[in-house]
Amino acid sequence: MSLWKISVTKRVCFSAVLIEPGMEVEITSRMYNSMNRLPIVCNKDINEAFKRKYDIDLERAGLLSPLYLDARLMGEEEKKMSNGASLFAMLTDLFT
Repeated sequence: MSLWKISVTKRVCFSAVLIEPGMEVEITSRMYNSMNRLPIVCNKDINEAFKRKYDIDLERAGLLSPLYLDARLMGEEEKKMSNGASLFAMLTDLFT
């Protein structure tokens, strides 16, 4: 199981929801493809973590996006990742 730290990168207010840098949550992901070093994290888990900690719904506000969030692998597996790329950067590269 992998531990991820999801943090806000920009200050944004949209649909009466305010997010600011410094807001962060930690989630776990059971799926990790070590062959491709591509971590798989569910957006639902990220949204639920922000709901629990800050009582905000990022998905409903349209802020559940790599434009506003950054994900980093924590712990031992962080050292194994090539070039320290973030989850969203790797996913964006994969699908573009």
